[in-house]
Amino acid sequence: MLDLVITGGTVIDGSGQPAYQGWVGIREDRLAAIGHATTPAPEPGAATGSLPPPGPLPAAARVLDATGLVVCPGFIDIHSHGDETLLLYPSAPSAVRQGVTTIVGGNCGFSSAPLHKHWMLSFWEYDWWHEVAPYKFYEPVLRPLEEVRTKAREKAGLYIDWHSFGEFLARVEASHPAINYVPQVGHHALRTCVMGEDFCREARPEEITAMKDLLRQCLEEGARGMSTGLDYEPGGYAGTEEIVSLASVLREYGALYSTHWRRTGVSKGTSTHPLVRGLKEAVKIGERAGIRVQISHLMPGYRLYPEPPASLVRAAAQATIDVLEEGMARGVDLAFDVIPNQDGGVIIEPYLISLLAPWLRDAGSPERLALLLAAADYRVEIREYIDAGKWYDLNPRDDPGWATHIIILRSVDASLEGRTLAAIAGPNDALEVMFDLVRRDPRIRARVDRPDPYEALQLFLAHPRAMACSDTFIFDDHWEVHHPPYYLPHPNTYGIFPRFLRHYGVAPHPTARTAGVVGRPDTASNALVQAITRITSRPAGVMNLAGRGIIREGAFADLVVFDPGVIDGAGDYLEPRRYPRGIKWVLVNGQVVVEDGLQSDIRPGRILIRK
Repeated sequence: MLDLVITGGTVIDGSGQPAYQGWVGIREDRLAAIGHATTPAPEPGAATGSLPPPGPLPAAARVLDATGLVVCPGFIDIHSHGDETLLLYPSAPSAVRQGVTTIVGGNCGFSSAPLHKHWMLSFWEYDWWHEVAPYKFYEPVLRPLEEVRTKAREKAGLYIDWHSFGEFLARVEASHPAINYVPQVGHHALRTCVMGEDFCREARPEEITAMKDLLRQCLEEGARGMSTGLDYEPGGYAGTEEIVSLASVLREYGALYSTHWRRTGVSKGTSTHPLVRGLKEAVKIGERAGIRVQISHLMPGYRLYPEPPASLVRAAAQATIDVLEEGMARGVDLAFDVIPNQDGGVIIEPYLISLLAPWLRDAGSPERLALLLAAADYRVEIREYIDAGKWYDLNPRDDPGWATHIIILRSVDASLEGRTLAAIAGPNDALEVMFDLVRRDPRIRARVDRPDPYEALQLFLAHPRAMACSDTFIFDDHWEVHHPPYYLPHPNTYGIFPRFLRHYGVAPHPTARTAGVVGRPDTASNALVQAITRITSRPAGVMNLAGRGIIREGAFADLVVFDPGVIDGAGDYLEPRRYPRGIKWVLVNGQVVVEDGLQSDIRPGRILIRK
């Protein structure tokens, strides 16, 4: 007898083969039996493949009726920062409730281990970081470990009682997470352990040797790869030779190199770094070191001003892909992930006044800053700093079209809602208009948008080496920062994968040239099949996760059952902390973690270490 059978659903097995009506049977943590109810007629132009054999429904202790629903492998988030908050939220509600059963952590150079004398800021600590390291403009990224230990325990209930990578993994395992976790070690962590606060330079040969020794230790203790974040401190100061040298250790272990490629470089002001140069550097590192390379959250490698037409966006995206394909032609094993909405994924600033964060910290509250903006000389002081390109979040030198990207979401003056700051300002000075708006309405809600990237996303996601990712932490539905600039989680945190399936699989974007955005152009249902491969079998293959991301007999029973008619994200930029629609059941290692859209107390996740 099986433990559980899911029957009546449309099975999409994650391989890219056609969907079929069938059932899956589970015993313990594995898929023990799979069958199909009927043999479907192939869709025109769809790939053909072997179906599991037909047969009677086996006996099971429990049967779930998935009629009208899709049954597919659990989603694998190839680029997550959830490992950094998994000890705070081991139930992983923001991940598992959107169908994510496995996260790949340690991305963008950030990992919570190894630790030596310092703790490195990685964003989720913002609610109390100012108490450890007061600042006005740019937060110090390193603080003594003992200071942070005290504050993390006081403010977040987090006991930082590990040093080595292996000790951190043991700590996560002891917390019994609800989802599977694939660990990578971050280059920032290696640099911090070896160089401490003296990191604003290239590493010396003896320091690189020490980092290599530490990297070997992390790989021996279970890390599946190393990541870099070459736009962030401290790793952004590393030269190419440092990364190539570390990558030689990855080659020894057959481990992956994941990279947030150098786009702006470490920049506190105007950046002139050509984006595509960093992408070429990533390809060259893979070529010289002879390693596999995962390009993190791909975006066009060229800046386009003024706002470009769709044809230019596609041209820039294609030129970006050409760089990767030229590397592949030279033998580099490359893959890449994409944030499906391309406006980032970590955290958001909810208010228009949040963009004036340094002065907001000075004032102490939006209402107090609004009062200060009545003073003409105070405005001049702020303007001089911004016009000089010294404030990263509002930099007219780096982004001349900045006012076109700010959209008012909610205001006491409803006529402003849905309009850009540029449209509101008209021929007037946009920064002065911004000052006036927050004077009248200190908590006017806004978001920073970007030109519609859909043409680029469509091209990227259609590529056979593409995957979708979240680029988010794991949070509950209450997390927020209570002081300026009052960060909230990005909506991707709670629903990017359902939203991806909605807009790239079930109901493609209205400007799509074909029905199959990431699949063949002839059948929308095949687009859903292809979209699912990009969040199941494809990331499993990149990370060498045998038995994950696929529905096959003997594979692990990580499954999602969802309603394709309603699947979608529910959060938005006014209230991102809403769980998605359409997720019926989620199983992790054979255990039902989400049932009828609600999460249970079961936490059957595992640490999927390198062996």
